[in-house]
Amino acid sequence: MIRHNLSIEFCRFHNRQIGRKSKQQGSGLAKPDTSKIRLSKNRSPPPFFRISSKYTYEDEIAEYFRKDFGKGMNRQYHKWHSSNLDREMELLVFGDSGARVLVFPTSCGRFYDWENREMIKTLEHHIKQGKLQVFCLDSVDEESWWNSQLSPSEKGARHLDYHQYVIDEVLPFTKQMNSNDFVIALGASMGAYHAMNMTFRFPRSFNRCVAMSGPYDFAQMSAPYNIFNWIHECDHESVLECNPVPLIKAASQEHLDELKKVELIFPIGQTDPLHDSNVMLSQVLAERDVPHSFHVWDGFAHDWPFWKDMVLNYVDGVQEESS
Repeated sequence: MIRHNLSIEFCRFHNRQIGRKSKQQGSGLAKPDTSKIRLSKNRSPPPFFRISSKYTYEDEIAEYFRKDFGKGMNRQYHKWHSSNLDREMELLVFGDSGARVLVFPTSCGRFYDWENREMIKTLEHHIKQGKLQVFCLDSVDEESWWNSQLSPSEKGARHLDYHQYVIDEVLPFTKQMNSNDFVIALGASMGAYHAMNMTFRFPRSFNRCVAMSGPYDFAQMSAPYNIFNWIHECDHESVLECNPVPLIKAASQEHLDELKKVELIFPIGQTDPLHDSNVMLSQVLAERDVPHSFHVWDGFAHDWPFWKDMVLNYVDGVQEESS
């Protein structure tokens, strides 16, 4: 189902530091030339997996919030030592009330990326109106999937440690701040993977999942982006809990019955290299009779401007279309 007829401009991604006089060009991504991606152990992942920013938090955020945006909006910074991860973890909170929204950053991203990329500004009306309270989380991708020193099972174990941090520490923290029982998992790109994977594993903890342009099957993901080629050489059972499509195939009926109570929404661009994994996810959910809302957008649509449109379309859920 094509939701929008949007023209696409493919721009090469460069980190853009907000508020500085020396502007670096672009905030998008080049469309990956998948035929030329040959990633060695000593090279960085392809651009798709490096869309997260490397901002200096203290300097950039302070300057950013001197702008008009954010006035009248509750904004808090929190940091504590995670017992599940045995390291310091940081997050940002926006708003006072409404549905509790957990935002997962893009690959190897940081808790301030959604603020810097103006995704929070996109949701400003929802936040100020008390419809949403947004919690922007940090990631440990560089310690799990992007850690070349670990075996696949060790990568998966660290990833699942992150899940326990969210479930055991972050969710109780959000509940202390806001008693609203409605919880939304939200993310784009690898953040969409985190949102969906965590929702699949802990369906009782979430009411809605909005996962934009995400990868949901490691084998399919390894075709355009060979950073995940290890999936072909490992025991798939060791990473089953981390791999959404196989996870749904193997799920018990009791677990699926809980998942059916969650609103699952996942949009993807038609020419996004990850489109096929979204089709696979939709097919396996349909086979297991799990309701979901799968939306195909025109073109690549794997970039922040499109995610701004997507989040406004789907964060409130999918409305029934009149016939």
